[in-house]
Amino acid sequence: MFDDYPGLAASIWGWTAETGGHALRLILSGLFDRFPTLNIILGHMGEMLPFCLWRLDSRFKIYRPKVKLERMPVRYVRRHIYATTAGACQPEALACTIAALGAERVMFSVDYPLEDSLEAARFIEAAPISEPERELICWKKRGKGTATVSARAHFRRLQPA
Repeated sequence: MFDDYPGLAASIWGWTAETGGHALRLILSGLFDRFPTLNIILGHMGEMLPFCLWRLDSRFKIYRPKVKLERMPVRYVRRHIYATTAGACQPEALACTIAALGAERVMFSVDYPLEDSLEAARFIEAAPISEPERELICWKKRGKGTATVSARAHFRRLQPA
């Protein structure tokens, strides 16, 4: 499929499609039914999954899975997946990811060395979201034993003196 388009097989499209596909295989394998407290983190605003939630459930209804799941796929996405902002500095993508997963499941991150870290910091600081959402995404404690670093504090160190 990508033979004549090597960039598509890599970071333009392929890595995202493969990673999102792997996450779906984890869901469809019944992994989260066997390990109900397990969570995974996906980069790039959830590797496209937040953008196609309706389709996941719609197509799952006619699919004959190998493993019987306790719930529909979207419930697993919303319950077991966190998404980072890494490599996706786009307000529309952020808005969709927040709407699909909730700000408490979105984490600020950078995609260094593939993307410009300062651009990522500027993006999240200027993103058209509420301050409570920005706090949840950038630095508020996420749960037992986890926290993210403040975007402001992290990127002050990157700015030239």
